[in-house]
Amino acid sequence: MNASVKTWVGGTVVVCLAIIGIGWLLVISPQKATASDARDQTANVKLSNDTLEVQVTKLKKQFEQMDQYKTELGVAQKAIPTDQAMADLLRQLNKLADATKVVIVSVSPQSASGPAEPEKTAPTPAPSASASATPAPAPSPTETPATTIVQLPDGLQAIPLNLDVIGTYADTLKFVSGLQTKIGRYVLVTDISQTALAKGEASSGRPATEDGDLESAIGGVVYVLPSTTPTPAPTEKPKMPTSPKDKNVFAPPASASKADTSK
Repeated sequence: MNASVKTWVGGTVVVCLAIIGIGWLLVISPQKATASDARDQTANVKLSNDTLEVQVTKLKKQFEQMDQYKTELGVAQKAIPTDQAMADLLRQLNKLADATKVVIVSVSPQSASGPAEPEKTAPTPAPSASASATPAPAPSPTETPATTIVQLPDGLQAIPLNLDVIGTYADTLKFVSGLQTKIGRYVLVTDISQTALAKGEASSGRPATEDGDLESAIGGVVYVLPSTTPTPAPTEKPKMPTSPKDKNVFAPPASASKADTSK
């Protein structure tokens, strides 16, 4: 009897342990893995939400500055317009000349160049002859001055601009400075050459000059960024039907009149 009870107890214990093991393998362990995956997903979602919240906050701050961005965009569009706008540029140059007390004798804009501008560097000066008795080495072949290519951004065009200006030295300096900073257009002065003038009377569109006045030939570049938005084709308005002249539109057709007469 005792042996039988012990056998049943031992068997029961084994069965319970087996049930616990199977339950662990089939139920508890998968649930723990699922819970771990859920925690990882929750952490990833929280991190994503935090990132989105930072981006939304940044966008809100940018939106609050939208008026400022529009103002800056308007200034930039005036500085680099979508067309040459030469009439507006000439008005700005004349206004600057009046403010700096110089006279613009001539303005010569040229055609727009492509996306790259060659800029030649100054050639290396030849060595001066030496008084030493040591014979000079054989001359090397002449080297072509190096050329630097200024690459413009895609779509940006450069318009060469030449000006002839007469004024005092101080006034000319003010004009050149204002040309690059105060007329509202981006202007790059690339070269300038000056000639001293003597006292003279006004003639042929040139102002009267005093001793020490300068005539300055100024070369520069203004920029244009043509719009890439295609212009919509004009749509034709449908023509309204018109009635023939000298005809009663309310009269019955001729075929109907003939039919009535035949009857």
